[in-house]
Amino acid sequence: MMADPCGGFEGNRDESPTFPTLLRDIELAINDLKLVEARLGTPAELAGDMDRARELAHRINNLLTSYRLNSDLRDIGPEI
Repeated sequence: MMADPCGGFEGNRDESPTFPTLLRDIELAINDLKLVEARLGTPAELAGDMDRARELAHRINNLLTSYRLNSDLRDIGPEI
């Protein structure tokens, strides 16, 4: 992760454009997963819903891991 030339690593972590983007992507993926899960086991279930739910869960896990790693790196600061 590179330091911002104007502000370095100082300030609130929410100032980074990465965090709002990750949070938005996580929220969208969770909402998609909820929609797919609501159909599972009902007559409205589509043929690919199980695979889609699995893919979404995997994506959410990856996004959450990215968020956590980004937070950890941000907390460490420019020492790395």
